Amino acid sequence: MPDNDVKISISIANPYHKDDLSGIEDSSQVINKGYPYFSFSLDEMAPTIYTDQEVDESLKRIGVVPNPYFAHNAYEVTQLDNVVKINNLPPTCTIKIFNLSGTLIRTFEKSSEQTWIDWNLTNASDVPISGGAYIIHVSVPNVGETIIKWFGVLRPADLSNF
Repeated sequence: MPDNDVKISISIANPYHKDDLSGIEDSSQVINKGYPYFSFSLDEMAPTIYTDQEVDESLKRIGVVPNPYFAHNAYEVTQLDNVVKINNLPPTCTIKIFNLSGTLIRTFEKSSEQTWIDWNLTNASDVPISGGAYIIHVSVPNVGETIIKWFGVLRPADLSNF
């Protein structure tokens, strides 16, 4: 067994005692030398991999925070930052962000164990996007895809304190 923190408790209805083997000629044939013997199976509790329902649920958990975005959030460290997180992502996926006219704004190829990516609210050329509604399409290879709607109100850069 691999090293782990699993603990198993078994409650039994019969008292624990050793059976009297004095009348048995060949006690080597007795199971467990007269001590209680129990068996159980975990076959019906075996883990399953990617049932259709679990795939649908995992795709539904993918989201963007904050949504809606109102010019500032706790992820932003300076007054020039604009950041939202696309979270609950699988290790490998493709994220495409479109405006409402269907123009591709940005594409992310994710292949890491990190479950989120930061989007700095810029397009593929690092030009800040305009405020409004956007469609985020997440495609997970061999699993499926999901679509997220996101709305953001952006603020102009405040350079007065620099």
